[in-house]
Amino acid sequence: INAEYMGEVFGGEYQFGRPSGTKMSLMRKLVPRALRNVRHYATPAAEYIKVYESDFEQQSYPVQLLGGTNTAFPKLLYQFSKNVDKRSYLEEFTQLRAIIAQKGPFWGEDDFSTDPAYKTLSPGIKFVLSWMKAEKLIDTWEAVEASFLEFVDAELNQIRATITVAWATTGNIDKDAEVSRIKKEAEELYKQRTGENKKIVFNVVSKPELKGGYTFEVGSLYVNNSDAAKAVERAAAAKGKETDWTALPASPLVNLSPAEELFSLLGAEIDALQSADSAESRFGA
Repeated sequence: INAEYMGEVFGGEYQFGRPSGTKMSLMRKLVPRALRNVRHYATPAAEYIKVYESDFEQQSYPVQLLGGTNTAFPKLLYQFSKNVDKRSYLEEFTQLRAIIAQKGPFWGEDDFSTDPAYKTLSPGIKFVLSWMKAEKLIDTWEAVEASFLEFVDAELNQIRATITVAWATTGNIDKDAEVSRIKKEAEELYKQRTGENKKIVFNVVSKPELKGGYTFEVGSLYVNNSDAAKAVERAAAAKGKETDWTALPASPLVNLSPAEELFSLLGAEIDALQSADSAESRFGA
């Protein structure tokens, strides 16, 4: 491919381009065109540019990601993490989640290189965020982070799990005796079911709607020991039939105005489109 399409980015000082004969994804072939109007980024360091212009998409990775062109983002992030910044990014991902929560739904419009809120993030993360913003794919960041973590987990022979409890998880949750017991239960059951001896990295969240008890999910293993689930089972048993977990409770009857009904219908459509976009960015069309 003769890549003499040069687009301006990073304040017009850096131009995205590729040497003749190199292979690149359709996304990176079209990137310069999308970046011509971008003028607000600082020039990235040479080592980041070198990795970006390399054949990093063709290199081997700990796992084979499913999906299309969006897999270039986590691959570039992984290369920056391993070969340039030489750190895991895990703490910075936590910082970024807090920033996003504080900034709100329009965080993707920020200038990642100059906004003080992002100053603690590594240049590699800000490089990828800027590229995603230019491609109008910044809303897929959550899927990119998840794919990056797949690389990390495969490399370290570990798997991530989520424990959901009904009580508040303030303070040092690892010192909670009940959470420690649930972790042990999850580890033993996962090993028993799969025969795998992977390290499990736990994330503990609180959802009062469980009414009590807990749930945990490790890979494809899911256990629901919540009081809410037990209440459903008891109600089903009283009726003399098994629980139908696919059935949803009927919505309460409310009188909506025409405008409220329209907003409700449009909101449902938007939620469905966002869910489809998220799946497509992760697994491909």
